[in-house]
Amino acid sequence: MDVTTGAVTAYEHEACTYVAFAPTGGFWARFPNVYTPANTVAAVVPRPPDFPNGPPVTIQAISTNGRFVAVGFGSTDPSYKRGAQWLYDTTAGQFLTTAQVLGAAHATKQISNVVFLADGGMVVCTYDSAASAYAWHHVAQLGSVVATVDAPGEIFTGQFAYLP
Repeated sequence: MDVTTGAVTAYEHEACTYVAFAPTGGFWARFPNVYTPANTVAAVVPRPPDFPNGPPVTIQAISTNGRFVAVGFGSTDPSYKRGAQWLYDTTAGQFLTTAQVLGAAHATKQISNVVFLADGGMVVCTYDSAASAYAWHHVAQLGSVVATVDAPGEIFTGQFAYLP
């Protein structure tokens, strides 16, 4: 629905498909497409290579400039806690490794969610299986962690706000 005009556009319903909006509202996404502010397709996001079949995947979040897309599992269960296990770079056309996102020091950690910030940065939640611990990382740009804190738990989509 266009909130300014009230016009409604029908689309084919897909199970477990979420709509994600960039923090500043320009770009938006619904798997597998990323849309520009003019509602044209800017990128098509593939299924993660290590998850080619099985349950649905969805776009959980999108960066302010539309370049990065957080992808996670989809579910029709209303109690499902949404997260993103993969980060896709629409410019490079590839899924990024933890080392590419956070730097080599964090390469063994698993991304469990990504929250994009209006300033172009992101907060990345990771799980370290060796330490059985979560951490939150403030990332200014790829590979550049500004700060890391030991976290009380995982970040879930829609349940986290970053206030600088």
